[in-house]
Amino acid sequence: ENISVDAIKAALVKFMKPSVLPFLELKKKELIRNDGKLGARELQLFFKTIQKENVSLEKCRQLIQEVGAVQTEGFDEPGINRSELLSILLSWCSYINYAFDPRLIKVKETYQDMNQPMSHYFVASSHNTYLEGDQVLSKSTTYTIRRALLKGCRVVELDCYNGVDQPLVYHGNTFGAAIDFDTCLVEIHNSAFEQSDYPVILTIEN
Repeated sequence: ENISVDAIKAALVKFMKPSVLPFLELKKKELIRNDGKLGARELQLFFKTIQKENVSLEKCRQLIQEVGAVQTEGFDEPGINRSELLSILLSWCSYINYAFDPRLIKVKETYQDMNQPMSHYFVASSHNTYLEGDQVLSKSTTYTIRRALLKGCRVVELDCYNGVDQPLVYHGNTFGAAIDFDTCLVEIHNSAFEQSDYPVILTIEN
């Protein structure tokens, strides 16, 4: 018996349901805007009602800016989606929600010898950098490339396939939408050195 595309999508959504439950809970509590994102005020309310923390509105704006959130048309401020909220909550390596006071420890000071061959270092890398969410249903976007670079990532992965006029970037054999290769390169050019002066490595696969 043949299985339709819609049936496959429904099965995948059901399989991934546990990962979206926390965000659905936020929707019930009316902590999400009409565009499906949390702005600074919604994030502040999230911290107060869910996390039981008192976080200033200015701090919430800073957190949203740190993950590279973009502004949705019709809203005064940028908002974060589910994956960006998780980035804030679990960002032990990017110091956004660091457990220690960054004023007391020099977390961002480079004290190592940075003149050795590149193979001597651990390099902050990303996987499927262009994907907005999961590897099966999510679309390709330059926004996630910018977000990775702003978090200090130095390796960007692009899966490239033949297009009509130029290569297309998308996750092969899935339901995700593609973006143009040159659009990705423009975003990398614009965002590569905002947070770091070290080289950016492009991993191009097909």
